[in-house]
Amino acid sequence: MDEKATIPRETISRLVKHYLVDKQLTVTPEVIEGISKYLESFVQEATLRSIENHELNGHNQELVLEYDDLEKIIGLLMLDM
Repeated sequence: MDEKATIPRETISRLVKHYLVDKQLTVTPEVIEGISKYLESFVQEATLRSIENHELNGHNQELVLEYDDLEKIIGLLMLDM
């Protein structure tokens, strides 16, 4: 599983445009690329912290991340980012 999953640039662009207050504002491809890198970093860090938290809580058998695993780390992750 060496392939890195990415969020399509079109999806990021649509999300950014959806939440723009000023609909006349133009978003450059460089901005979309920057947001993509931040999202990639955020998702990677959330995954790693969720795995670590999952293992620290004694769930060493099969690694199955659940919503609770993410919920336990998201507050501190948001502060750190």
